[in-house]
Amino acid sequence: MSVAIDLEKGTCTIAANGTLNEVPIHRLSITTDENLRASVIRFDAWNAMLTEEEVETLLVAGAKDNRVNLAHDE
Repeated sequence: MSVAIDLEKGTCTIAANGTLNEVPIHRLSITTDENLRASVIRFDAWNAMLTEEEVETLLVAGAKDNRVNLAHDE
């Protein structure tokens, strides 16, 4: 899965199974995938892994931060 962020439009495009899905950034929730130990956005039944740069960009643009600190929470 790949992620493209368009700050001018306020959208995030997620490529999943050959289909592009455009979602308003303010509707996204960034969570933590405990198995991957990474920040992800969930789309349908898939998790799209994010870089820390993408996370910061999405949060500043209005995405919700629902991550947990696995090292701290263990």
